[in-house]
Amino acid sequence: MRRAVITACALAVVATACPGGDSGPDPLTVEDTTPAAEVATTTTAPPPSTTTTALPCPAGGEPARVEGVNVRRFCGPARAVLRVGMDVHVFAPGLCVPHDDWIEVHLGVEVVEPAAEAAAEPRFRSFTLFVGRHPLESGDPPAATTDGTYHAGIISFSVPGAAFAVEDKTITLADQRTTGDLAGVAFRAGTPEPLELRGAFACDAGGASALDDRLAGLREEADSLLDGATTLPSPS
Repeated sequence: MRRAVITACALAVVATACPGGDSGPDPLTVEDTTPAAEVATTTTAPPPSTTTTALPCPAGGEPARVEGVNVRRFCGPARAVLRVGMDVHVFAPGLCVPHDDWIEVHLGVEVVEPAAEAAAEPRFRSFTLFVGRHPLESGDPPAATTDGTYHAGIISFSVPGAAFAVEDKTITLADQRTTGDLAGVAFRAGTPEPLELRGAFACDAGGASALDDRLAGLREEADSLLDGATTLPSPS
């Protein structure tokens, strides 16, 4: 539930501070079932349309309604790669929003409402990062005004069927806060099992291309962990 509240607040923050950006690939689609008679300008109306219409993907994550829930789709060149236990995930497209005291990153499709959808059985891939002295952080954490290592922040993400929150975070910003390394302990909603998290993000296309090497390394780590989990110990 806390993650659902954080997501809703995060959307309120980014909606007021998003710069322009590029449209991302693979737009969400909706089924257009408007009877053709309502839009026809001739006397012979064709049968009702069942074509698939692409939703626009404007910068800033303009809201849309998909599969009965209200979502916000983020666009732009930003990207993140994560290894969570033995699983590797890629999140894109999206954008970074820099502020004086903090930076936020939004990738994929975030659910606006109903909140229970975001917390229980997410259908979409999303990634959210806040680091520094941001409005959602309690207390008085250090401001993330420059490159460096920070521990105060929010990392949350979801994949179809599972939502995660991250504790014990280490976020290392570089390249004038446009790239970062991530580490921490991820917890899947509803389960107590801790999962090691490693990853990185990049805000622009140049930095995102460099993530390919990091992604390959994370996949090698995951393969190594999987081999270790499935290899029987040698008899003594």
